[in-house]
Amino acid sequence: MPCSPRLLREAVLQGGLGPAPLAGHAVTPRLAAELGSEDEEELEFAAMTVASLDAVRLLAPDEPAVRVVVAVDVADGLVRPREGSDVSAVTLEQPVPLRRFAAVHVDSDAAADDVAAARAVAPDDPGEEEALARCLDHDLEWYAASELDGLVERWAPTS
Repeated sequence: MPCSPRLLREAVLQGGLGPAPLAGHAVTPRLAAELGSEDEEELEFAAMTVASLDAVRLLAPDEPAVRVVVAVDVADGLVRPREGSDVSAVTLEQPVPLRRFAAVHVDSDAAADDVAAARAVAPDDPGEEEALARCLDHDLEWYAASELDGLVERWAPTS
């Protein structure tokens, strides 16, 4: 699920992501067919990568320039493909409680300048693709769901 520091903090405070429907990315038959792969890890990485690019568009101007992707475990029946969208694009039909968070992937501090530059480029601007590609030069860090409180504390508003 593409997310942002603000949205992740709200999810922790509210007990999950919602309300539904929620836009996300997942391993889909269309993704497997396009990549010509059955390797689950490769397919999950591809879906996470696309979600990380969507996360750039969720960033508000006043929050840290950090891509956030939440990996969730939900029943297949709650997920439906978004036709006409990216091959990994899905819609979740219900809110996702925190207990369904498997992991959270976030940018390191080294990615901040490239993520900020991508956030500043308007969608469909001629430079958007290049700006987003620079974000992909940075691997996302992995955090267990048990580390959520400490993770969102990094982005807590200062008084």
